[in-house]
Amino acid sequence: MLADLCQDLRYGARMLLKNKGFTLVVVLSLALGIGANSTIFSIGNALLLKPFPFENLERLVLIRENFPNQDMKATGVSPADFFDWREQTNSFEELAAYRVRDFTITGSGEPESVSGSVVSENFFRTIGLSQVKGRTFLTGEDQPGRDQVAILGHGFWQRKFAANPNVLGQTLTLNGRVVTVVGVMPPHFDFPFGTQVWMPLALSQQQARVRDVRNLQVLAHLKTNTTIEQAEAEMR
Repeated sequence: MLADLCQDLRYGARMLLKNKGFTLVVVLSLALGIGANSTIFSIGNALLLKPFPFENLERLVLIRENFPNQDMKATGVSPADFFDWREQTNSFEELAAYRVRDFTITGSGEPESVSGSVVSENFFRTIGLSQVKGRTFLTGEDQPGRDQVAILGHGFWQRKFAANPNVLGQTLTLNGRVVTVVGVMPPHFDFPFGTQVWMPLALSQQQARVRDVRNLQVLAHLKTNTTIEQAEAEMR
């Protein structure tokens, strides 16, 4: 049986070498499949095997937009739709928006890129995260001109500031803007995945009215007596 297996493997290798175009397709397909499964596993591992320290995790929902007439499903959310939902829906305690965004740190040594996110001021309140050194964002800090504050990931705080216990109130230069550190996240918290620096999602009035650019992700916290089915019906 082992001899037959070796013979089959040698035959397969010869066929792949003779058909290089087909071989490339096979290799790429395997790479994409392995990559997709790795991504799915990492998300499942984070949420199921090592869940985040959120309060009432079972009542958190992700809201996406569908446009059946345009053959568009599960897209991001436009700023205008997000603000309309926040004002007009009754199914949720909170609705929060976020967008992944990388930052470039300058001002001390070589420029450094760090994974980050911009979030609405109620983002941490929505997910129920209370374990934080310092504070999260205050009401109004997601307004343009009042958004020069940042919250650091625990690992980033240890690496960049040598775990300085007096880091609160110190400054960083992110994308050319000087911001003040107001908080540090607990260990292992990096949501959205990989985030090490959080800043407020500050949209101008004009940006908040945009409806044809769907670049936000929206999380919501269901009210205690509201079911998923009731929330879905209201959103439809």
